[in-house]
Amino acid sequence: MYGALLIAALLLGTASVNPSDIVPIIGMFLGTAFLARNETVVGRLEFSGEALLIVVAAMAFGPAAAVVALGTVFSSFDTRSLRVFNTTSIVAPAYVAGIVSSQLDSLATALVVAAFVSPVLNTALTCLFARFGYGYPARDFLNMAAGSLLATITLTMPLAAGVVWAYQAAGASALALTLLPLTLVQYFLTMYQRKAQLTDELADKAQILARTNLQFAAAMVRALDQRDAYTAGHSAAVAVFTRDIAREMGFDEETVRLAHLAGLLHDIGKIGVPGRVLNKTAPLDDEEYELMKTHAAMGADILGEVDLYADIAILVRYHHERIDGRGYPEQLAGDAIPAISRMISVADTYSAMTTDRPYREGMPTEKAMSIHNECRGTQLDSDFTEAFLRILIVADADYQRGKQTDFEVEVAKHQALSEVEAEAVRVNAPAPEPAGPTPVILPAATKNGELVEVELEREAA
Repeated sequence: MYGALLIAALLLGTASVNPSDIVPIIGMFLGTAFLARNETVVGRLEFSGEALLIVVAAMAFGPAAAVVALGTVFSSFDTRSLRVFNTTSIVAPAYVAGIVSSQLDSLATALVVAAFVSPVLNTALTCLFARFGYGYPARDFLNMAAGSLLATITLTMPLAAGVVWAYQAAGASALALTLLPLTLVQYFLTMYQRKAQLTDELADKAQILARTNLQFAAAMVRALDQRDAYTAGHSAAVAVFTRDIAREMGFDEETVRLAHLAGLLHDIGKIGVPGRVLNKTAPLDDEEYELMKTHAAMGADILGEVDLYADIAILVRYHHERIDGRGYPEQLAGDAIPAISRMISVADTYSAMTTDRPYREGMPTEKAMSIHNECRGTQLDSDFTEAFLRILIVADADYQRGKQTDFEVEVAKHQALSEVEAEAVRVNAPAPEPAGPTPVILPAATKNGELVEVELEREAA
């Protein structure tokens, strides 16, 4: 049946073909086949240059427009029923439009008839096929197709008039000069839309992957929380503090989100620290302290196994480096330490001092702020410490003590606000000049600065 329809269309279309028109008809047939695979979609409207070629063929070649319309049969329809339907719903209207147009002397009248007959008959036949072939309500289909039908007629009519006028004035060469650019424009526009669609799909998949990886990392922190109840709440507090330092310093929102995530995951390496060290109810001795120090590099190794977190792993590795180069694991100094790692160090140190531990109560806020002030430029970054002190001075007591934070809440916030993409990570972003009030000067907690620093490092480990 399908072959019979093709043969019938060819016989009917070629019955009145002028031999001089064979070459342009073949060219338009190939153009129709090409454009049928490259529809342009704008919102809910679909456009295809094949409709223009069919109308031009109907006006220029009469019933031979059926041959041009046959090109649509070779588009990307998969099933036999769709191919048969395509042959009927497109070739037949093109043949009718060609017959009617060939009987009219006025170019303007022929244009109007061809521009209306072909798409309107095509829509009517498609409506019948959808209704009786798939049980799709005719009214719903017409409501859906009305916009595309009107757009097709509106765009086709003036373009077809210009092409046919050029053909009558200059012959077959005018068809190539006018239709080829239009065909290429639609092709490249379609390629652009496909690229944009693929980009959106990849972005959606990347976001799903980011959420999955974050959930996996959060699960590891929750597992660590079963061994060390201090870690999850501490990680949430550090995430909030680090985020706010980045925001106070004027970093862009992508860096702020990255700082928040790195703060959540900064202690992930403690999952590999022996339980006797994590849960010790007394200060760590030298051997235990060395074991605890391995958590920074261990956390980086864990996160580095996930491609999406490869750059975050760097931030985690260096969050215990010191400005003066006496930190760990690599004794980096100054701006060689990534900016976000320096922010985490400030937040981590403060949270460690003010949080209750099994062997001592949390340090008073004022004392912790004083120690921070004293350690600027040696252990802690001066600019980020200054920014954090500005935040703490105006914050309420719950914020100052990290009591407004909850690990699960912070994970949920990050899932909602962040799209973690490796190319957006600013690992070595330079710190801008601190803005805001003049530096905060607080009294020193002790006259023995070295003693404070050593104790502070062990507390923040």
